[in-house]
Amino acid sequence: MSVIVPDKKNYTWWVKLMLARQTNKLGKPLEPLRYWGKIGRAYLGFLWMYVSFNRKKSPLNKTWRALLRVHVSQKLHCPFCIDMNMADALKLGLSHAKLDALSDYKQNNLFSGDEKKLLSYAEAVITSDQNACATLQSELKKILSDEGVIELTALIAHQAMSALFNSALGIEPHGFCGV
Repeated sequence: MSVIVPDKKNYTWWVKLMLARQTNKLGKPLEPLRYWGKIGRAYLGFLWMYVSFNRKKSPLNKTWRALLRVHVSQKLHCPFCIDMNMADALKLGLSHAKLDALSDYKQNNLFSGDEKKLLSYAEAVITSDQNACATLQSELKKILSDEGVIELTALIAHQAMSALFNSALGIEPHGFCGV
């Protein structure tokens, strides 16, 4: 639990609108918005990146993005992110078995060779292992363009920022998937 508790004062009008919309849709606003809302312009940038990664013409397919988000959330121990990202992954049709096996993906036959490369790269990025990043980038260029590898790196960093932010502030799961 964070020692910082965001009050309802000093939100911009559009953050208040987003909080009200989430309350109507979900019963209560999502905790990350209550914190991000205090620095609204930064939150807009964060949201814009999220939307950008989810575009139809992304070089990363939906399954890869979902696996990466869950994996980074798990590696960085963010309960809120795990809850939200697992719910999104399940909606996309990923199985519980596959998501539960992420911690052992290297030895698990549920994951394709390409998925294993992507997940290994995510681990290298979030641990700042530059040697592994360079080696894995060479492997990833067999399945992605240069722009694809850059977008992959940005997606991983974006999810890591979200996980670190939420974990540091003690943001709890919302109950999206019962995790």
